[in-house]
Amino acid sequence: SLALVGLLSAAPVAGLWAQVQINGRVIRTRGVDTVGTPGVRVVLHGVGDSTQGPIDSLTSGVDGRFRFRFVRDSTTAYLLSARYREIEYISSPVPFSEGAAEIALLVSETSTTVPIEIRARYLLVGAPDPDEGRSVVDVVVLRNVTDSTRVSPDSMTPVWAMALPTGVLRTVVDEGTEVSRDGVTVRNDSVLVTAPLAPGSRQLVLTHYLAAESERFEVPFHSRIDSVTVLAEEPGVLVDAPGLQEVAEQIAGQPVRGWVGSLEAGSRITLRFPGAPQTPGWLLGTLVALVIGAMGLGVIKLRARKAAGEVPGVPDRVADLVTAIAALDNGHRGAAPGSAADRQYHEQRAVLRRRLNRALARARPSP
Repeated sequence: SLALVGLLSAAPVAGLWAQVQINGRVIRTRGVDTVGTPGVRVVLHGVGDSTQGPIDSLTSGVDGRFRFRFVRDSTTAYLLSARYREIEYISSPVPFSEGAAEIALLVSETSTTVPIEIRARYLLVGAPDPDEGRSVVDVVVLRNVTDSTRVSPDSMTPVWAMALPTGVLRTVVDEGTEVSRDGVTVRNDSVLVTAPLAPGSRQLVLTHYLAAESERFEVPFHSRIDSVTVLAEEPGVLVDAPGLQEVAEQIAGQPVRGWVGSLEAGSRITLRFPGAPQTPGWLLGTLVALVIGAMGLGVIKLRARKAAGEVPGVPDRVADLVTAIAALDNGHRGAAPGSAADRQYHEQRAVLRRRLNRALARARPSP
């Protein structure tokens, strides 16, 4: 089970207590239908001022159904986890209505061969900063269209990999990424995903940092992508890519140049930069927020200095923070006390815990 002990450190806040029931079912997809999955261990977790950690556990019945009855604290968020085929699946916080909740926990079989495709890719090009250089935000939307979770066949083979652009000083995995940070590695000229990729879509957000005086930036495409978008903060940026058409956009009252279309495998995008910044640096953050928000994938804050120990890739939403803490705790099992990994775990967990405290405080209704 997951260790969620000590999630919150704020002073207790009085809540309302009531008997509730969660009616759930563990399911997996089979073709175009779903079927119940028996014999799966399901754990109920509480994350709040009065309850912290696993509360109860049981095994799903012959049709995959399960039921929890317990006394609920209104100041506590509750979520479920299930482990199937060595993969941990974690739900969003359980929504209650009139003392009950209905929830389905989707699990899946695993495969080392099902394809992972890029559904869409967005390149958001910022103006250069004399001190920090130029940044390009690269949003890659991965999609597993099968009903199996893609896993690696061994410890040396990634689940998915992509070549990085050329002319980059460094690349980091940034906020908004929906794949476990521990499961994404930037190595040499590639980004490697080793985390399991369940059915559905999830985004990978990379930020490429270039020197302020960089004149060009090239992005290789090794597979066909039907939806490619390039948005540039500077009016003087030139884009050379067969298959992309230029469009005119306005973001926050500022003109933004854009290019959209599809690209075939083996093609590349070449961006040429004009030099000195010509637009205010805050525009990139606005541009990224609007683009990602329109995709329904969350908001990324850029050009903001991260606080020490901040955990990238986790928006300030209760559901995301709870899931991030659970995943962090789960990955920490077995780390040697006092080791570098142990110290990093406690630093990241403290930051997430403070952010969760603030998020829960915002979510509580005023008395």
